[in-house]
Amino acid sequence: RNGVFRVRLVACGYSQVPGIDFTEVYSPVVSDITVRIMLVAEIVWWLVSKLIDVEVALLHVLLDTGQEIYIDCPEGLDRTADECLMLTSTIYGLVKAARDFFKKLVEALNKCGFTQSKAEPCLMIRQDKLEVLFMAVHVNNINAIGDEHTLDDAIAAADSF
Repeated sequence: RNGVFRVRLVACGYSQVPGIDFTEVYSPVVSDITVRIMLVAEIVWWLVSKLIDVEVALLHVLLDTGQEIYIDCPEGLDRTADECLMLTSTIYGLVKAARDFFKKLVEALNKCGFTQSKAEPCLMIRQDKLEVLFMAVHVNNINAIGDEHTLDDAIAAADSF
């Protein structure tokens, strides 16, 4: 409407071949039992809960080094028949985009003092003296439970990554 054109680039998932375009697929989803336990902990310990939505999570993740993914040029782009685009970061539609985002998120939370639960890989825990923080990852949504002041500090620190 205002003369600005936006391009939306989406990879077609059906054209990706296992073993060639990707080796591991993992969509991080916290189990419902873990969410229930977190809600009980929130009630018993008088904690605060916040739901964090990482809006463009899959667009800010660089692809693994040494891996090259090519896509066809979109329609309307001047190109010859044998030209294509090489991706440097993930885009929507890539089978491995959610896994790469989860790996980057775990690295960032580890730098903030969180440890990954051995029983539930999507649950990150940080314990400081008497305060405890839980972060449960569900694809690009994070359910965070903890003391209100500590929770706000952790979210601010995570924003810096």
